[in-house]
Amino acid sequence: MKLKIIVLFTFIICSLCTTCKAEPLIQKKSLKKWGYIHHIAQLSDTYLHKTLPHYDKLCITGFYITHNGKIAHTKNSLFKKTFKLTKKYNKELIPLISFRSVRTGMQILNNPHLHNRAIYYIKQLCKTYNWKTLHFDFEYIPPKYVNTLKRFLQKIKVHLSEKKITMAIFPQVEFPKKYAAFHDLKVLQSVLDVIVIMCYD
Repeated sequence: MKLKIIVLFTFIICSLCTTCKAEPLIQKKSLKKWGYIHHIAQLSDTYLHKTLPHYDKLCITGFYITHNGKIAHTKNSLFKKTFKLTKKYNKELIPLISFRSVRTGMQILNNPHLHNRAIYYIKQLCKTYNWKTLHFDFEYIPPKYVNTLKRFLQKIKVHLSEKKITMAIFPQVEFPKKYAAFHDLKVLQSVLDVIVIMCYD
């Protein structure tokens, strides 16, 4: 499996990233524009119509795994408008899914039953919106949980084998190890299709 890497240089309302295969030579034709939309941003219809067509993939925040494994989802007007416009402009919309808190993340990762509940609700979300890609953003969890994270992601890949699994990671060099080690690519690379390197931190 070839792991794709997206380098995230900044994190504003819509931010430009580059996508490349993890190979010595980067093929220009593979470069994509990946944008983020914060679900509580105040964006006008004019701005959205002007900006969205310039991106290939748009990732929207506002999806949280809660303490009982359910998914909390902010279905506000921005989400509805973005969902409609990405259909209109034939762009892929991707949900950014995170844990409600660090404590919730540790609780979920430690409990195989909660793994299964979370996966069930993620599957339901995929059915509702026909997502092709899932983007996970799990941060500030202690490094000792990296293997349980791998098991959780493995289960997701088994139950959602037709979906592309992506995750945001902290840089693995020149970044505090107490945070970066939870994203150890030696452990996680086999269960991820794409990584987004959060260079803005």
